[in-house]
Amino acid sequence: MKNHKFLATVIVLTLVMAGISAADTWTTYNTSNTPGLGNNTIKGAAVETGGIKWFGTNGGGVSKFTGASWQKYTTS
Repeated sequence: MKNHKFLATVIVLTLVMAGISAADTWTTYNTSNTPGLGNNTIKGAAVETGGIKWFGTNGGGVSKFTGASWQKYTTS
């Protein structure tokens, strides 16, 4: 039974990894490289129908990401 679970886990992981190609890239956004991001700690996120992403930060207001640019909104 243990061998079957191990084999199933290996198969699932292989299938998942096969779906990730070398062309896939990740971008890390933080306050050092993204002035429009209010804080590095994100407390909530939402995506509009058009693809605009909103992030509620920990004390840094709300940040909007259009896919090309960031805008920060605060109470000031």
